[in-house]
Amino acid sequence: LSLLTLWEFESHKGSFSLFIGELFVMKIELKNLKHYPAFTEETEAFTATVYVDGNRLCTAENTGKGSCHQLTPVKGKTYEDIQRVALWVRSQPKVTVGNGMLLDDDLDFHIARLVDDGIQTKELKKLLGKGVLIYSPKVETNGLFKLSSKFRPSILDQYRKNIKAVYPDCVIINDLPFDQALEFYRNSSSMSMLKNLYDEKHKAY
Repeated sequence: LSLLTLWEFESHKGSFSLFIGELFVMKIELKNLKHYPAFTEETEAFTATVYVDGNRLCTAENTGKGSCHQLTPVKGKTYEDIQRVALWVRSQPKVTVGNGMLLDDDLDFHIARLVDDGIQTKELKKLLGKGVLIYSPKVETNGLFKLSSKFRPSILDQYRKNIKAVYPDCVIINDLPFDQALEFYRNSSSMSMLKNLYDEKHKAY
C-alpha cells in the first residue's frame, strides 16, 4: 500500500494515522520558485510549484501582505491530496526556531521555510560566484562578511595566504562544501549559532 492509500484507509483512526505520519517520510520540495522582493512586506512574495515525492501536488503563492500561502492543486490533484500532505506535516516533530522556541509544524510554515531556503541558496550562489566570503569570530569583523571585490573566486588561491595573514582564525566560506557554506550563511543572523558552527568547523579546517 502507498502512503496516500494508508491515509485513506485509516484516516478515521486518529492514533494510527499519527503512527503512519511518523513512520513514513514525505519529501516535499519547491520548484520554479520566483521571489518578488519589491512586493515583500510582512511575508515573502513568491510563486512556486510544490512537489511531493517527485510528483507535482499544487502551486503555491503569497502576495507578501502577511496572509497564508494560497495553494491550488495541479491537474489530476485535489484539495484532499493537499490536506493529506498537510496532515502528515502536522504529525511531525516540533520545529526549533532561532530563539530556541519550539513550534508546531504545518504545511504553510513548512513551505515558508522552503521558500527561505530557496532564496538563501540563490543569494549565496550569487555571492560565492562573484566574491569571497569569510567568517571570523573577531568582534571588529562582525562575523560573516564579503571581502573587497579584488578578491575574486577565480584567483582565490593567490590571495589565500594574505587573507589568512590578516584573519588568521577565519573560515573561507568559498572553500566549504556548499551545504556547509549554506549553513553558515543561513545562521548569520544569529551570531551565537554562527559561533557554534565556527567552533565545530574550525577544528578540522
